[in-house]
Amino acid sequence: MKTFNKTVIAIAIMMGYMSCYNNHANKNISSNVASSNEQVKHDSTSYNDYALAGTIASVQNQSNCEEPIIISQEIVERYDDNTPKVIMATFNDNTKMWFKVFEGSKLSVLSPRNGSYSGEVTIPSIVSIDGNDYPVTSIASEAFDGEEITSVSIPNSVTRIGWSAFEHCKKLTSITIPGSVKTMGKMAFANCPQLASVTFMEGVKSIGLRMFEDCIGLTVVNIPQSMTNLGERAFEGCTSLTTVHIPVGVAKIDREAFKDCTGLTSITIPQSVEAIEWGAFSNCSSLSSITIPQSVKSIGGGAFRGTAWFNSHPDGLIVLGPVAYEYKGEPDEGTSVIIPNTVTSISDRAFADKKGVASIVIPNSVNDIGYHAFEGTTWFENQTDGLVRIGDAIYTFKGNLPDGAVIIPDGVAHICNYAFDGRHYDLVSVTLPNSVTSIGQCAFRGCNSLASINIPNSVTSIGAEAFTGCKALKSINVPTGVTRIEEGTFYDCGSLTEITIPKNVTNIEAHAFENCGSLKIITIPSGVTNIGYHAFGGCYGLTSATIQNPNLEFDFDDVFYECKKLPRPSTIHESGNQSYNESKNQSIVSKVPNWVIGKWDCDDNEVVEMTPTGFTYIVNGKVVDEGSYDVDGDFIYLQGKNSVCQFSFVMMKEKLYFEGGDGVPLKKL
Repeated sequence: MKTFNKTVIAIAIMMGYMSCYNNHANKNISSNVASSNEQVKHDSTSYNDYALAGTIASVQNQSNCEEPIIISQEIVERYDDNTPKVIMATFNDNTKMWFKVFEGSKLSVLSPRNGSYSGEVTIPSIVSIDGNDYPVTSIASEAFDGEEITSVSIPNSVTRIGWSAFEHCKKLTSITIPGSVKTMGKMAFANCPQLASVTFMEGVKSIGLRMFEDCIGLTVVNIPQSMTNLGERAFEGCTSLTTVHIPVGVAKIDREAFKDCTGLTSITIPQSVEAIEWGAFSNCSSLSSITIPQSVKSIGGGAFRGTAWFNSHPDGLIVLGPVAYEYKGEPDEGTSVIIPNTVTSISDRAFADKKGVASIVIPNSVNDIGYHAFEGTTWFENQTDGLVRIGDAIYTFKGNLPDGAVIIPDGVAHICNYAFDGRHYDLVSVTLPNSVTSIGQCAFRGCNSLASINIPNSVTSIGAEAFTGCKALKSINVPTGVTRIEEGTFYDCGSLTEITIPKNVTNIEAHAFENCGSLKIITIPSGVTNIGYHAFGGCYGLTSATIQNPNLEFDFDDVFYECKKLPRPSTIHESGNQSYNESKNQSIVSKVPNWVIGKWDCDDNEVVEMTPTGFTYIVNGKVVDEGSYDVDGDFIYLQGKNSVCQFSFVMMKEKLYFEGGDGVPLKKL
């Protein structure tokens, strides 16, 4: 069993009423103590066993409920500077809740260390430690994952809800999200089959990735007027959902946001929406009424495939406002298609595999062409090898690249989505002229050998995943006109050692620089107001991060996930930059349970020897790395001096497993 230094600290009685959200005050967090190594078990009850009823509502008025009374706290783990790291609070009904101290003075609700949560849960807004009040500002990732809770009251002190925070809560029936919440991690409430009521308070602006995926009990969604973003796969598989009101202010319906919502019958897209992404309403088999405004500039492939609306549409080219969406049916051999000059965008695979299309007239108004829009047509087969140019846009490069170099001619303004996607080995360098203003999503994705590209200052837009997997890129300039680093733009650019984020950037989206393992130093300019999930996750070489906006709110553990060389700060400067670097290392060296001490077989002649304070990594009998480790709950994170060993282990019932592995325990030698 894990042991910690425990210091019983001052009793704080927090009486009276404070603003919190939900209609109940009772909290029942099970105090039945179990082994700290016990695994949370998710039952296998079929979703079909649950009643399919529920709503999501948006309200502006808050209700009052009683702040839970805390009678004592214990510090169960400390940082190496002796400041509190993990706190256990005991309430007047003898139940418990665990918190992690971050940024020196804030608390995040944690998963239970040696017990479980159940029933109606009320999260306090403040916990007093050594006479100081610590606000509860976040709910950690997986904090309640799989717990037997039925409802949760979240105080308006909370600004962030982590990924999978309430996933697999199969008894959860209601939740209210206060307007104070700024960000919510992926799958925060996914797979909650009995979730019947979700209330969004005004102020909530974003619904995250896969947030309510497979919540089959939801029937109505009323999204507040403050909402601006509906995340990817947000409501996928919500089969009882019948109507959705999307408020003015939402600019994009993300990928597969409502996929497989088979009960959805109608949808009205507001004038604020400019993009409907790939598969957004796919397989909504009952969806027969769709209203799309002229504001929509792009529609992803398959956005309405499998809907009653699409199935009833006559064969031929479907044009929705300024978008050539899809050619339905099989054209006769030698078919000519004339795209209206009102069209500015052609969707993904709009004509793909329509062999009969031999001629296409594309107006100069078109500046956005989707993935494989023309592949498989006779028209495309007849194009000569080399750059395929449509108006002022480069659609793709056809054929082989014998010298590995591409020079884009003057006058080209757009590099289309997926233009060079997947040219794994033959594309080495790209030269762009000053006329280029945009680089589409996935434009150079998977170009493993691309080592050199100049991006002129004329570029103002770089699409999501534009350079994902460009493993040979060592440096790249982001023009000053770019205001957003989109999702996954530089994901898995493993050789990237330096990059300058321009001062005009306001958003760094999820996975933007994830797995850039060679990146050592990063400066985030003062204009950045949002950093997404895992934006720098897996940057294991990162040793210094300077954040020039002292008011920027973010979850360090989510944004810098697995950045083992970048210390977890215990304080945030009240003014000036927030800087995290090796000279201020506050990482923890914690003892593991005695049963972990010894040698463990990691396969392929690899052995990790664990000691009370460190580890040694041995390959073929030779020591290749050694260092310390950080223990966080049941997880052990190895921190090698040579960065060779990057293992993470999970302790469970006195067995050791690879984190994210195949579930087979390691053999102790």
